[in-house]
Amino acid sequence: LGGRTKSPENYNALEKFCKKISTYGTFENYIVKSIIGFLGGVCLTYAFFALFILQLNFSFISATMLCSIFGMVLTLGLAYSYRVRCVVLMLLPQLFSKRGRQALTAYAFILVLTGPAKNSLHNMRMLSESLACGQAKLKRAIKSVIDILNEPIKAIRLSLQLIVKKIKEMINKVKEMLSAIKRTILSILGVLKAGFDWLNSVVSICSKKMGTPFERCSKVFDEAVVDCKAKLGPLFNWMCSVAYMVSSVCYTVKFLDYICALFEFVSDEIVSKVKKKFREFAYRVRNIFYVSIEYNHSFEITTNQSKPIRDITAGIALEIRQRTGGLLTLFDWMSFAFSFFFLYMIFQTIHYKRKFLTQDWYDNRFITDNIIMLDLKRTYMGRETILPLNFHERKKYISLTSWRLVANERRRLAKTAIFLSVATIKLSIHMLADYSLFWILNMIKYHGQFQTELDAPSNVEVRVSGTGMVANFFQSIINAFQPKGLKYDLDTKPCLPEPKPPDIGVYKQIVTLIVMTWILAILEPYGLRLRHYVMSYYYPQIARQRAVWLYNHILRSRGSFIKFARRQLRRKFNKGVAAYGEGIEKVGLMDRLRALCPIMRRICPGSTSNFCILCGTPTSPNNPVNCPSPGCPGKYCKCYTTLNQICTLCKSPIEYGDLSDVSEER
Repeated sequence: LGGRTKSPENYNALEKFCKKISTYGTFENYIVKSIIGFLGGVCLTYAFFALFILQLNFSFISATMLCSIFGMVLTLGLAYSYRVRCVVLMLLPQLFSKRGRQALTAYAFILVLTGPAKNSLHNMRMLSESLACGQAKLKRAIKSVIDILNEPIKAIRLSLQLIVKKIKEMINKVKEMLSAIKRTILSILGVLKAGFDWLNSVVSICSKKMGTPFERCSKVFDEAVVDCKAKLGPLFNWMCSVAYMVSSVCYTVKFLDYICALFEFVSDEIVSKVKKKFREFAYRVRNIFYVSIEYNHSFEITTNQSKPIRDITAGIALEIRQRTGGLLTLFDWMSFAFSFFFLYMIFQTIHYKRKFLTQDWYDNRFITDNIIMLDLKRTYMGRETILPLNFHERKKYISLTSWRLVANERRRLAKTAIFLSVATIKLSIHMLADYSLFWILNMIKYHGQFQTELDAPSNVEVRVSGTGMVANFFQSIINAFQPKGLKYDLDTKPCLPEPKPPDIGVYKQIVTLIVMTWILAILEPYGLRLRHYVMSYYYPQIARQRAVWLYNHILRSRGSFIKFARRQLRRKFNKGVAAYGEGIEKVGLMDRLRALCPIMRRICPGSTSNFCILCGTPTSPNNPVNCPSPGCPGKYCKCYTTLNQICTLCKSPIEYGDLSDVSEER
């Protein structure tokens, strides 16, 4: 409660200065705290600026504007306001809380979305473009294969065409030879016919215009008889009949008619018959050498294509960009949304501070030094104490420095482990999928760069030695059926994917965040206890008030109901005074219910502040001793007289003259 003040002459100047710096309420202490707070605000501002630029990918202007606001609040607040210092110091323990881990986990997921997930979408787009290019190459390759399949058929057709051409050349040569023979025979026939015609013309008696020799002779005699009868008249015309007797001489030239018939027969029948037979012979020869080849082949392939393959490829790539563009934009905005997690942590810290200052029961389960001092004070006064705690109480209440966990902390740790296991598996799957996709595409690119050329197999060549028409004929046929080598080259390098390698730095950050969240989860119970240290340092009067409440809460909830009723009856009828003096507390039934059932504290809150903050004894409701300083929460019993009516909550050690009671730096 205070020590004997030593004389200032025992200290040198440096020790005096150090003493003043470490003493709360001195001017030196105020200046040093302001300087340290200002420098701390500057360092935190630069740390936020680096986080916004390097990690959250904020623009330079946005980061500058936000850090300007944060800088003014942090530098001025840490320099002049102990409330801001309290909130800033409580942010570090807040990282151990559920919200702090959620913020780190959310940041890890944002890194996954902006790193591996975004890279996976990029590689998927590269894969789709590679597949589209491969489809175009495949279409051209199929067309080439179809051409290759048609090559043997084309070769056979070309060979047959060459054979037909050679045969036609041979037939043309035979035709020329036969035409020469034909012309020769026809020339001979023409000469014979001309000779017979000449003989026929020489024998004019055979002329059809003059008639035959017999007809001409008979005609002469007939004309002589007619002329005789005309000249002799009717009386002597009988003498003209002698001419009929003389006309028998004409039968001597009758054989000449058969000679003319012979000339006509030779000229017409024989020559025409020879011509006819020769034409039949020429027709038969032409049929012998006539060759007709009919070649029918059908190969059908149909494709239903509404647009060119180039437009299809561009359309696929455009559709993928459009569908992934929104996700990529969302991923970029997630970095901005993460900044609200810090604001949420600040609000949670302020909320915890408000609950700590206004609700005595809120997160009040730790045995602090104030409770120990209170228990010692009650021991000196001969009152009922709570220490040591019993078996059931040790499961619910622990010291701030204890490594043991209470049941509530163990349940929270188990839930946290389940949540972090699921989050770790999800993050690992994203990173594994990204790296696996890159590895597959990289292997495709590596092995796709090697091109293998297949040479055509060796063939046996047949040659015909010799010259001449027959040798040329066979050589042309063999050349037509000679197999032709085919060399086809399909270049797939333009279609190989260009995968984007994963950012190993982001992977390291994600793994670091996962490890940090696990460490924070394991150390969560111990880290959250730091909030009590901070709040107890900046608000010692509230800490004492909460210690009094917890002390009375343990005292009221201790023991069974029968024991509680028996002790209260003994106190009521003064039977416990002889045995225990005034050590039995006056605890009502509602106080007992409020201590055992937390819901009753909300329904019937009752009075929680009418206790002496020094010994925990209920103060007199009619005449409570309150600290006269405005705003001081100090409430005392008769201990206020023991303190010489000095409240140590609202007065500094310098004011009540106890320089040995040195406060630590706030």
